[in-house]
Amino acid sequence: MSRRRRLGVAFSAALVSATFGAKAVDSTSNLAPAFHLTLAVDLAQRLGIAAEALTAQVWAAEREAVGRVVSIAPLLTLRAAELARDAELTSIERAVAEHEAYLARLDAQQKAGAAGGLSERHAVSVALAELAGRRGALTAQAVAAHGALRLEWGDALAHAVLDAESTVLASLKQDRAVLIKVEFGAETANPGLPGRARVALGGRRETSVEALLLDRAPATSRWGGATYWFTARDATLPSGAEISAWVATGDSETGVRIPARAVIWLDGRQWVYVQVTPTGYERREVALHALSSRAYFTSDLTAATHVVTVGAQALLAQEQRAAIPREDND
Repeated sequence: MSRRRRLGVAFSAALVSATFGAKAVDSTSNLAPAFHLTLAVDLAQRLGIAAEALTAQVWAAEREAVGRVVSIAPLLTLRAAELARDAELTSIERAVAEHEAYLARLDAQQKAGAAGGLSERHAVSVALAELAGRRGALTAQAVAAHGALRLEWGDALAHAVLDAESTVLASLKQDRAVLIKVEFGAETANPGLPGRARVALGGRRETSVEALLLDRAPATSRWGGATYWFTARDATLPSGAEISAWVATGDSETGVRIPARAVIWLDGRQWVYVQVTPTGYERREVALHALSSRAYFTSDLTAATHVVTVGAQALLAQEQRAAIPREDND
């Protein structure tokens, strides 16, 4: 080996040293570090390595489910029918009141000794009977329609259709929100009412949006489990789309929030570099739950642990470079 090459190897060894193999678990992690890296301070500065303390985070335990964005067109049709039926019933009530007032006048005239009026009285009575028949038919239709509505859509959506003051349909109609039917498997046939949920296309939790529980749906899922109605303020979810859902179960777990930029992916696993001394770093595997596109949750580290958030890939490169056997022979 040339003198110049030997000097280069010696210089690199002074800047970076590495220790392979499992090490004892310390108080900041639930997992053993896979690799320890010592980096000279000046080299760390040149690489732009920066670490920051993690902050505590509570993770709401979730149960995965599937869902489908449901068109509200049938609900709007039912709402239109309800409004038309209400308008006709109002018209009938007004006509009945007018006819009954006319009959009262005829009765008063007859008591006052006025002659005639029998034909008018008969015509009004016939009209009242017809109005009463129509009112009865509309009332029966309403009872049947309301029962079918609740049977298919549940109480909350039935209320949205039948209550003129409800803003649920108005919000959905104006594309400020979408209606989602979330389905569970048979193992959750009676889970009770869940909490909030996150929903996304393509199973991508990091791109998910919040969904709010509306009501339990009457029908069981395709797998014999419970179904629920949620609304999500994301007009980009197309009607009929199959989605993934992560539904809060009410349980929670305490851990830390990790910036997404701190996470590196290696061999299909997720890792972070923990700064354990001013010049020492340990690569640790972590189990992550996506909080958003910018952050993850893990219970494998504790608050105040310093994790490299700038330069993690550079540390990985240094680690891999240090792992290459050096040639000691000339």
